Amino acid sequence: MRGNISYILMLLFFSTTVTLVPGCDETLDFANNPPGGLSISRDKCYLGPNDTVVLTGQATDSDGDEISYSWTAGEGTLTPADGKGQVVSWRAPDSHGTYRVTLHVTDGLDSAAKGIDLDVGRNLDILHEGGILDQTDYPYIVPNALPLYISELISITIQEGVTIVFNQGTGGLNVSGTLIINGTEQNRVLFTPNVCPGDDRVFGGIEFNGDMASGTMSYVTITSAADGLAVKDGASLTADNLILDRASGAGLSVESAASATISDARIWDNGSGVYVANGTLHMSNATVRYNVNYGFSMIRTAGVFDVDITDCEIANNTQNGFVLAGDASPVVHNCSIFLNGPTMEDLRTVRFINTYYGMTPVDMTGNFWGVTEAFEIQAQIIREGANGTVDFSGWLTEEPSGN
Repeated sequence: MRGNISYILMLLFFSTTVTLVPGCDETLDFANNPPGGLSISRDKCYLGPNDTVVLTGQATDSDGDEISYSWTAGEGTLTPADGKGQVVSWRAPDSHGTYRVTLHVTDGLDSAAKGIDLDVGRNLDILHEGGILDQTDYPYIVPNALPLYISELISITIQEGVTIVFNQGTGGLNVSGTLIINGTEQNRVLFTPNVCPGDDRVFGGIEFNGDMASGTMSYVTITSAADGLAVKDGASLTADNLILDRASGAGLSVESAASATISDARIWDNGSGVYVANGTLHMSNATVRYNVNYGFSMIRTAGVFDVDITDCEIANNTQNGFVLAGDASPVVHNCSIFLNGPTMEDLRTVRFINTYYGMTPVDMTGNFWGVTEAFEIQAQIIREGANGTVDFSGWLTEEPSGN
């Protein structure tokens, strides 16, 4: 009898359901719950051929049982080779494609599994021959520490749905020739550093440089760059439906006799919004918001300065709406300009820094300023010893439709 009791107790320990007495309907349920809450994190979101990614698994067990982790991969190489451990590394094959790595967890009684698909792209390390980038089933990976160079007389076309990833913080795209980007509303073109959500890494951005540099862009996103999009030294750019966000510096800059025509842009959450120095900018139907330093900073000291901003929204920039220096005098019409400044009590819509020497009023007529009285608008114009003035006559009492 003692032996039978011991046998039943062993069954109770190892079985899900055990009948205590043969022929009796009453049972005790000792169900084991398998591990749950499986998740996989990785230290990079884009891979090139033979790149290595670190994978970390996580799971929970409602019974408090100890969890063991292991990994399998049909292709590529795991380290350690047996795949055991909560953290492993996986080296991609030398060809592009989508590869699955699977996390397996067990509490000694039950198991669970979760897979992750890892996209391996194609390395893009030279653009000296021109041509078309049109692959959309995998990203192009730029491994270079130096920017990719599009030289004079060379033309590169990037088709809709293409993603270009920069592995190095100093990598980017330097255009002295022609760059044409044909994104669509459904399939934007994306330029990004090799980041996962929440990561703060950046890349060098896209720069047009020189009087032979030109570009046209539609439906393009440039995210997490040092300086998002720069047009310099006589270069020209026409762009629509841009998203320029999370740059550590300026989202957009136009400098030194360069010219840019921008429509339907969103320039948000950058270190600074738009910088213009001795250049030409025609901007319409854009939103410039939530930038840390300023919405617009403009300076003219010599040469051309031709800036008009229409039907735009300039709001919630942390320090300033417009910062003006030299004799910069933009034309700003039919825009919504509000809540720019550190606090509600310290709004700085227009700030003339102490080197400003313009002699004529800045034309900012016919805009909505977030307030309705002239003295309230006047209070948002800051002078640091400068004599700058703003013509804000004909101000609107509500936001223009469409802004």
